[in-house]
Amino acid sequence: MKTIKSSGEKGEHLFECLLPSVKDIRGVLCIDIEELPPLPAAITKLLQLSGDEKYSLDQLTAIIETDPSLAVKMLRVVNSPAYGLSEKTANVKEAVLILGFLSVKALALETTFFDYVKGGAENINGLFFWRHCLTVAHLSKHLAEAVGHRSPDDVYTAGLLHDIGKIILDRYGKISYGDFIRARCGYSGLLIEEEADIIGMGHDDVGAYFYHKWDIPNIITCSAKFHHKPFAHMGLPHDEALLIACVSLADFLTWSQGMGSVNIARQPLMQKEVDDLIEPSRIDLNSMVLKTNREVKSVADFYGFYFPTSEALRANLIRANLHLGKIITGYYVHEKEFKSDKVALPNIGKSLVVPRQSLDSKEIISSTIDTIQMDFGFDRVCLLEITGPGRNLAVSYMRCPGGSGTPLDGLRINVTSRLKGFMECLRTRLPVITEGRSEEEKQLLKTLSLTELGLVTVVCDKHVSGIIAVDNAQTGRPLHLSELSDLVFIAQELGTALEHAKIVENYRLRANTDHLTGIFNRAAVDELLENAFNAAKTGATQLSVGMIDIDHFKKFNDAFGHLAGDSVLRLVASALEKSSRPGDLTGRYGGEEFIVILTNTGYEDAFHFAKRLVRVIEKLGITLAKRFKGAPLTISIGVASLTSTMESKEELIKEADKALYRAKDLGRNRVEGSQGIAM
Repeated sequence: MKTIKSSGEKGEHLFECLLPSVKDIRGVLCIDIEELPPLPAAITKLLQLSGDEKYSLDQLTAIIETDPSLAVKMLRVVNSPAYGLSEKTANVKEAVLILGFLSVKALALETTFFDYVKGGAENINGLFFWRHCLTVAHLSKHLAEAVGHRSPDDVYTAGLLHDIGKIILDRYGKISYGDFIRARCGYSGLLIEEEADIIGMGHDDVGAYFYHKWDIPNIITCSAKFHHKPFAHMGLPHDEALLIACVSLADFLTWSQGMGSVNIARQPLMQKEVDDLIEPSRIDLNSMVLKTNREVKSVADFYGFYFPTSEALRANLIRANLHLGKIITGYYVHEKEFKSDKVALPNIGKSLVVPRQSLDSKEIISSTIDTIQMDFGFDRVCLLEITGPGRNLAVSYMRCPGGSGTPLDGLRINVTSRLKGFMECLRTRLPVITEGRSEEEKQLLKTLSLTELGLVTVVCDKHVSGIIAVDNAQTGRPLHLSELSDLVFIAQELGTALEHAKIVENYRLRANTDHLTGIFNRAAVDELLENAFNAAKTGATQLSVGMIDIDHFKKFNDAFGHLAGDSVLRLVASALEKSSRPGDLTGRYGGEEFIVILTNTGYEDAFHFAKRLVRVIEKLGITLAKRFKGAPLTISIGVASLTSTMESKEELIKEADKALYRAKDLGRNRVEGSQGIAM
């Protein structure tokens, strides 16, 4: 643990930054720490220049002029169309006077860092990486200007240099960053977490360590360290915390546009500190992103990289569905609508209580809809739940005692702007009675044999999860907004109850989940296998299991430490999950042993599936060989299938265990089966 000094306006502020140890760094690099070339001298000198133009202008000119290569490239940039000078200049000091100290300093830093990136990226696309850094830098600066940071140019610099750890890992890592991208096993985790498991450390820690070692200004170090991680607990001065938040948000936005530092479809999470430090109402996010894109596009030709078209950027932004901060819109109904013509319903108390009488979501929905129909006297009540990525509504439960109207079973509604009543209900979260506010909506009501339909939203976990739809298709009794206003309270209770049910379900899943690997634990596996065994015996379906053991797992713990061993367990679990088929169940059986339950799968298919798993892990082990020298990662698998003579799941497990021990005795990194090797 090292102490980093961070200076704020109120004086020196000390905090402890958990930088990796020398041992940890050596564990991920293929060269000695002292052999790692430092940043180019020009970058270090430029970063150390103060923002006081009076004292630093001559120093800046000297730094550029004493590096002929930098001077030539700098003047090429200054004279490029991007800067629109009326007359070209061949003099560095003149360029400084024309563009200003801060602009030329940023250009010099940008040009020097570009050369470093191009020379350092061996296994990843250097120009692709450069585009990301440049976009984050420009956007960070604009965000800083918008929120009143005292030094937007410092924020620009932090944005430009935030991902240097990836370049270091790519060139000097035991597992290069390019190899890491090709070896990624999971889909759902954060990229930074996958780096720690496969490489042994995230690029944020690597970058922060070497910035500190090279005596780079501390705020650059902190930005590299915390642009993906929480930092509120560090007690940073406001401007330093705001700088990190700007870089973090700019990084998020840049990934959202499909311009990440590597060519994969992944974006980071937006940190809570961004919400706390940057108010969406203070910035024009749209114009800021467009301005940044114009700036970066104008220099794309000079640096020789591709910049996406506006159509591509727009599509990426839509897919990302960026939400800046947590905008919590509560349920509300206008006071006038509540007070006017309100009908007293004696049983509304019962309707409000019903959702709280169960913790099962299906039971909550059915009992609530049934009670609403009985208490309010609607001919029909149904819950339309939002399904899929768009605004698609599907009937999940319906109550219509008299069989009133056209049956709604299987009804799916694609809610577009043409269904105006539905859209108003979803957008405003207010009750709506629609008689068909557009031709498309009129046609929908006609298809359902309705003249009007009442709509009330259900909000779960702060998001609209569905709509309660009511009608009186049989009796023809008109709907009243006052009735729907009363129904709003019950919809609120329904949403709250569903949230609680979701929390309970999450806790149930957590109780059934292995905390380290995220897959099923032993208790859950026993229950799932018992159910699968009984179903297979009763229904005469096929069932197979694969018992999996990590070969020589003790070597990983003994030679590289228990944290490395934990990484191996997570990697194997992730690879098993990724390779499994729909319906397969994967669990950790204990220690370094895993199990795969293969329902509706016979012996031969199970054997071939297990052979594929062995090859997947063997391929992963080849990638990890440089990190875990002398400890190749492989697995052995024993396969067994249900037979007519087996009376319990324990017999099935026993046969798979026997096969597993044979696989280990015969040399490991192989599959053995209870019925011999399938051909």
